[in-house]
Amino acid sequence: MFEMSDAIAWFAKEVGKWIVDHGLSILLILIGAWAIRKYGSRIAMRIIRRTVRHDLYPTEADRRKRVKTLQSLVNAAFHAGTWILAILLIISELRPNYTAAIFASAGVVGLAVGFGAQSLIKDFVSGIFIITENQYRVGDVVRLDSVSGTVEAITIRTTVLRDLDGSVHHVPNGAIVITTNKTFDYSRLMEEIAIIGDTKLSLVEKVINDVGQQLTESDSFAKLVKEPPKFDKVVGVDLEGNIVVRVIGKTVSNQQWDVRGEFYRLFRIAAKKNHINFSAEKKIPGPTK
Repeated sequence: MFEMSDAIAWFAKEVGKWIVDHGLSILLILIGAWAIRKYGSRIAMRIIRRTVRHDLYPTEADRRKRVKTLQSLVNAAFHAGTWILAILLIISELRPNYTAAIFASAGVVGLAVGFGAQSLIKDFVSGIFIITENQYRVGDVVRLDSVSGTVEAITIRTTVLRDLDGSVHHVPNGAIVITTNKTFDYSRLMEEIAIIGDTKLSLVEKVINDVGQQLTESDSFAKLVKEPPKFDKVVGVDLEGNIVVRVIGKTVSNQQWDVRGEFYRLFRIAAKKNHINFSAEKKIPGPTK
C-alpha cells in the first residue's frame, strides 16, 4: 500500500511537472491557433473587401464574385497554415532538436513527394494562377474543357462546378486546358431565327428591333440589358428553305438566358400580330436558374 501511494505521488508529481513545463505552453499554442484560424481569416477578409476597389470592376456583382473567390483561398490558407505552424511549435516544445531535423530533411522529403505527387503540385500551381489571374469567379458560368456549369467553389486544388441537372463536378485545376467563361464582365445574347414564308425582311427587322426596345423599357428587364437585342443580318437558308436571321444583344453578366426567354415571349406576340411565322433554330440551351 505504501509503494502504491508512492507511485501515485510520483506520477502526480511528474504529470504536474510536465504540465508546468510543457502543458500550459501547448494549451496556449492550441488556443492561439484556434483564434488565428477563426479571427485571422475574418480580419483578412475585411482587408480584402476594402482593398478590392469598386472602380476596377464593371459591376458590383463582378466585385462580389472576386471577393468570394478570394475568400475561399484565404480560408484554405488560414486553415492549413495555422495548424501546420501549431504542430511545428508543439513538436519544438516537446522535442526542440526534432524541429531542426524536420527542416533539415524537408529538402529530401520534398524531393521525394515531388516525384510521387506531381499532379498535386500541378493542381496547386494552376489553382494559384486561376485565382490571381481572375480567370473565373465563384458564381460564373464556365466551360472547362468538356464540363460546363456554375462555379460553386474554387480551391487551390480543384474547381467545383454544378451543371444543369444538379450534378457536381470536381475538376482538378491541373487538368484544365481550355477555360471558357460565359459570364465575365457581360454576356452576349445571340439567336438565329428561321423566318417561314415570303415575309418581308424589312418587317422582320422592324419587329425584332421594336421588341428589343420593349425590353429596355421593361421595369423587370431594363436593368439586365446593356445593348437591346436587334436585327443583325441574314446568315443563310435552312433545309426547309426558310431564311435564317441573326439577333444579337448584350446583357448583364449571367442574365442572357432570362433576357432570351423574355425576348422570345415578346417576339412571339409581335410576330403573331404582324403575321410573321418563325421557328427558333435548334440549339443546346444555356444554363437557367
